[in-house]
Amino acid sequence: MPDVKLPQTVGELTAAPWNPRAIDAESAQGLGFSMDTFGDISGLVFNVRTGHLVCGQQRRDKLPPDSKIESVVNFEEPDGEVGTVGYGQITHGGTHWRVRFVDWEEIKEKAANLAANNAAIAGQFTEGAGIIVEEVNVTNPELAEGLRLEEINWPAIVEEPIPPGEFPGVDENLETTYCCPKCGYEWSGKPK
Repeated sequence: MPDVKLPQTVGELTAAPWNPRAIDAESAQGLGFSMDTFGDISGLVFNVRTGHLVCGQQRRDKLPPDSKIESVVNFEEPDGEVGTVGYGQITHGGTHWRVRFVDWEEIKEKAANLAANNAAIAGQFTEGAGIIVEEVNVTNPELAEGLRLEEINWPAIVEEPIPPGEFPGVDENLETTYCCPKCGYEWSGKPK
């Protein structure tokens, strides 16, 4: 593994620019309450290969950026298949927040981000999730299938509808297409 300088503060945990998650104010408040009540129930994961925070981006945003990452332990080799290369902890308000450092290829980083973000207080997927699901599916279909990524709901990209042109005036000379054989009502458009 190349010699890598691990981040030393929360502010150095750079958010991934492609993060397909957003969080509304109510969910962020619930996340803060959960953090205050339960402490770290899922941690922060930082990929040293790409320099991106994989998981815990909203948690990172709830911690002061100048909080120090302490007790950093570097492993000489990654920890098996999971790729852990070190651990650290952030201490804030008497509570410890675990930071796990991994060495992953970018596609595994993205797949891990999607897999880790399923709780309602973590936010909602944005349109970008569909792009990442497709990317993971093309690059590593077994990973996409094993994580059931196709079952993730994300908003579709919605195109604004084009309004119809001007409607003709309505009078007794309006051309009709259909006529009810019982009552004689006439109309245009789709038959009922």
